[in-house]
Amino acid sequence: MSIKQVLEKYGLSREIAARYIDAITRSNQTQTAEELDVSRDTVNRYKNAFQEMNAQERLLLISTQPRKNSLTKPQSDPSIAQAYQKGDRVKLILDKELGPDKHLHGKTGEIIDVSFDDAASVTGDSEDNFIYTVKLDNGEIPDLHFRRHDLKRIDS
Repeated sequence: MSIKQVLEKYGLSREIAARYIDAITRSNQTQTAEELDVSRDTVNRYKNAFQEMNAQERLLLISTQPRKNSLTKPQSDPSIAQAYQKGDRVKLILDKELGPDKHLHGKTGEIIDVSFDDAASVTGDSEDNFIYTVKLDNGEIPDLHFRRHDLKRIDS
Protein backbone atom coordinates (compact mmCIF):
# COMPACT_ATOMS: atom_id res chain seq x y z
CA MET A 1 0.00 0.00 0.00
CA SER A 2 1.30 3.47 -0.89
CA ILE A 3 1.00 6.73 1.01
CA LYS A 4 -1.34 8.02 -1.68
CA GLN A 5 -3.61 4.99 -1.20
CA VAL A 6 -3.70 5.44 2.59
CA LEU A 7 -4.48 9.15 2.29
CA GLU A 8 -7.23 8.49 -0.26
CA LYS A 9 -8.69 5.64 1.80
CA TYR A 10 -9.18 7.97 4.79
CA GLY A 11 -9.87 11.19 2.85
CA LEU A 12 -6.79 13.01 4.16
CA SER A 13 -4.45 15.50 2.53
CA ARG A 14 -0.71 14.86 2.64
CA GLU A 15 0.11 18.39 3.81
CA ILE A 16 -2.33 18.43 6.72
CA ALA A 17 -1.46 14.82 7.64
CA ALA A 18 2.23 15.78 7.89
CA ARG A 19 1.46 18.87 9.93
CA TYR A 20 -1.02 16.92 12.10
CA ILE A 21 1.58 14.23 12.88
CA ASP A 22 4.10 16.87 13.89
CA ALA A 23 1.72 19.02 15.94
CA ILE A 24 -0.23 16.30 17.75
CA THR A 25 2.97 14.90 19.28
CA ARG A 26 3.43 18.22 21.09
CA SER A 27 -0.05 19.61 21.60
CA ASN A 28 -3.61 18.85 22.57
CA GLN A 29 -6.37 18.97 19.95
CA THR A 30 -7.26 22.62 20.51
CA GLN A 31 -3.63 23.73 20.26
CA THR A 32 -3.16 21.54 17.18
CA ALA A 33 -6.20 23.11 15.48
CA GLU A 34 -4.85 26.59 16.21
CA GLU A 35 -1.36 25.72 15.01
CA LEU A 36 -2.62 24.13 11.78
CA ASP A 37 -5.21 26.88 11.27
CA VAL A 38 -8.00 24.33 10.87
CA SER A 39 -11.14 23.63 12.86
CA ARG A 40 -11.28 21.26 15.83
CA ASP A 41 -13.62 19.17 13.65
CA THR A 42 -10.80 18.72 11.13
CA VAL A 43 -8.34 17.74 13.86
CA ASN A 44 -10.92 15.32 15.27
CA ARG A 45 -11.48 13.82 11.78
CA TYR A 46 -7.72 13.24 11.43
CA LYS A 47 -7.55 11.76 14.92
CA ASN A 48 -10.39 9.36 14.11
CA ALA A 49 -8.80 8.43 10.78
CA PHE A 50 -5.50 7.65 12.51
CA GLN A 51 -7.36 5.50 15.05
CA GLU A 52 -9.02 3.53 12.23
CA MET A 53 -5.72 2.90 10.46
CA ASN A 54 -3.85 -0.30 11.06
CA ALA A 55 -0.32 -0.09 12.42
CA GLN A 56 1.31 -0.40 9.00
CA GLU A 57 -0.77 2.44 7.55
CA ARG A 58 0.13 4.73 10.46
CA LEU A 59 3.79 3.78 10.21
CA LEU A 60 3.80 4.45 6.47
CA LEU A 61 2.46 7.96 7.00
CA ILE A 62 4.66 8.76 10.00
CA SER A 63 7.94 7.34 8.73
CA THR A 64 7.78 8.92 5.28
CA GLN A 65 7.02 12.49 6.32
CA PRO A 66 9.83 14.69 5.07
CA ARG A 67 11.49 16.29 8.07
CA LYS A 68 12.13 19.56 6.20
CA ASN A 69 8.38 20.05 5.66
CA SER A 70 7.40 19.38 9.25
CA LEU A 71 6.98 22.20 11.69
CA THR A 72 10.22 23.08 13.37
CA LYS A 73 9.10 24.59 16.65
CA PRO A 74 11.34 23.44 19.47
CA GLN A 75 9.76 20.72 21.53
CA SER A 76 9.18 21.72 25.11
CA ASP A 77 9.33 18.12 26.29
CA PRO A 78 12.73 16.62 25.40
CA SER A 79 11.36 13.10 25.91
CA ILE A 80 9.20 13.51 22.81
CA ALA A 81 11.33 12.49 19.85
CA GLN A 82 10.60 11.88 16.21
CA ALA A 83 10.97 8.41 14.81
CA TYR A 84 13.98 7.91 12.59
CA GLN A 85 13.33 7.72 8.87
CA LYS A 86 14.85 5.97 5.88
CA GLY A 87 18.01 7.78 4.88
CA ASP A 88 18.83 9.06 8.37
CA ARG A 89 22.50 8.69 9.32
CA VAL A 90 22.96 6.97 12.66
CA LYS A 91 25.58 5.64 15.05
CA LEU A 92 24.96 2.31 16.78
CA ILE A 93 24.88 2.61 20.56
CA LEU A 94 24.99 -0.94 21.90
CA ASP A 95 26.11 -2.67 25.09
CA LYS A 96 29.81 -2.67 24.31
CA GLU A 97 30.74 -5.02 27.14
CA LEU A 98 28.08 -7.70 27.44
CA GLY A 99 26.01 -7.89 24.27
CA PRO A 100 26.63 -10.45 21.52
CA ASP A 101 26.54 -7.57 19.05
CA LYS A 102 29.16 -5.52 20.92
CA HIS A 103 31.43 -5.53 17.85
CA LEU A 104 28.90 -3.20 16.18
CA HIS A 105 29.00 -0.56 18.92
CA GLY A 106 30.07 2.82 17.54
CA LYS A 107 29.68 1.85 13.88
CA THR A 108 27.87 4.32 11.65
CA GLY A 109 25.49 3.84 8.76
CA GLU A 110 22.18 4.71 7.16
CA ILE A 111 18.67 3.54 7.99
CA ILE A 112 17.44 1.59 4.97
CA ASP A 113 14.17 0.21 6.34
CA VAL A 114 11.65 1.01 9.05
CA SER A 115 9.12 -1.58 10.17
CA PHE A 116 6.68 -1.81 13.02
CA ASP A 117 5.59 -4.20 15.73
CA ASP A 118 3.69 -3.91 19.01
CA ALA A 119 6.59 -3.98 21.48
CA ALA A 120 5.12 -0.98 23.30
CA SER A 121 2.36 -3.22 24.64
CA VAL A 122 5.12 -4.93 26.64
CA THR A 123 7.52 -2.05 27.33
CA GLY A 124 5.05 0.82 27.65
CA ASP A 125 7.20 2.99 25.33
CA SER A 126 5.67 3.72 21.92
CA GLU A 127 9.12 4.34 20.43
CA ASP A 128 9.78 0.61 20.89
CA ASN A 129 7.24 -0.10 18.12
CA PHE A 130 9.74 1.03 15.47
CA ILE A 131 12.30 -1.45 14.14
CA TYR A 132 15.20 -0.12 12.08
CA THR A 133 17.44 -1.87 9.56
CA VAL A 134 20.81 -0.16 9.16
CA LYS A 135 23.32 -0.46 6.33
CA LEU A 136 26.75 0.20 7.79
CA ASP A 137 29.24 2.46 6.06
CA ASN A 138 31.33 -0.60 5.14
CA GLY A 139 28.32 -1.95 3.17
CA GLU A 140 27.39 -4.60 5.75
CA ILE A 141 23.76 -5.01 6.74
CA PRO A 142 23.80 -6.69 10.15
CA ASP A 143 21.32 -9.53 10.60
CA LEU A 144 19.84 -7.53 13.48
CA HIS A 145 17.07 -5.02 13.80
CA PHE A 146 17.61 -2.04 16.01
CA ARG A 147 15.28 -0.06 18.28
CA ARG A 148 15.43 3.69 18.80
CA HIS A 149 17.53 3.36 21.97
CA ASP A 150 20.19 1.50 19.91
CA LEU A 151 20.71 4.47 17.61
CA LYS A 152 21.92 8.05 17.72
CA ARG A 153 21.30 10.43 14.81
CA ILE A 154 24.46 11.91 13.32
CA ASP A 155 24.99 14.69 10.81
CA SER A 156 25.66 13.60 7.26
